[in-house]
Amino acid sequence: MGGNGGPDWRAMLAGEDTDAIKDLSRYQSPTELLKAFKEQRAALSKRAEPVKLGDNPTPEQVAAYRKAQGVPEIAADAPPEKIAEAYGIKPPEGYEMSSTEKGMISEFAKTMYGKHAPPALVKEATDYFFKQNAAMAQAVRKDTSEKAKTWKNSLIDRHGTKEYEAQQAAASTYLRNEFKDNPDEMANILNAQLPGGGVLGDHPWFFENLAKQALGAGFGDRIEANAMEASGKSLAVRHSELVKLFHTDRKLYNAPQTQAELLKVVSLRQSRGELDAQGEEIKRR
Repeated sequence: MGGNGGPDWRAMLAGEDTDAIKDLSRYQSPTELLKAFKEQRAALSKRAEPVKLGDNPTPEQVAAYRKAQGVPEIAADAPPEKIAEAYGIKPPEGYEMSSTEKGMISEFAKTMYGKHAPPALVKEATDYFFKQNAAMAQAVRKDTSEKAKTWKNSLIDRHGTKEYEAQQAAASTYLRNEFKDNPDEMANILNAQLPGGGVLGDHPWFFENLAKQALGAGFGDRIEANAMEASGKSLAVRHSELVKLFHTDRKLYNAPQTQAELLKVVSLRQSRGELDAQGEEIKRR
């Protein structure tokens, strides 16, 4: 029997699809099939509608909504960092979050929890945050490296390699002495990021003024040694020449200018680690 649709209505709808004929055999008439179709469409339409919270929802309604959204269950008095942990927020492998970033992420998680945001949405937002920050950090490192090279080359062009290295040694010794009790603070100053790119410690103006400060404070041993060796003689050779005057020209040896030079040479060689505190040669192994 074909029901009130006639004997061929199922075959007409199914065509050559034998499986469709089997499915249609459950319905006694086209009217019954249409009714089932409408019920299924209504169910699908209802399912597709997003779950919503009305105005002034009850705690029970909020709990049901959060459960439907997959929002993690968190104690009402949980601190922001615990909320971030409950959401499973983690930076990519190798990404070290600063204390500032940790605070930002925790507060963001707290805000999202207050808005009943589902974990997938929170993860998408935090993943984007980490991705953008990593890209920005890489760009900053590249820019810092390029500026450091450019600034160093400009200083070498201005002072020459030997003088640049001498000033750098004086400035480094001066800084280590000034910050001997707080080396981390010295690193913070040298690595302070400048608004236009690069770090403070690499900037030519900072370098030259720090070198002047170091020289004024008496940290110019390397520079003085370079000046003395500019004649082509090493400090060790000049030291030997001055000491020989004791036997060859006692008067010149005892002259104030000779004694002053000898004292300076000994001092510079001691600063280099060539002589010990008594002025004796340190044997190299």
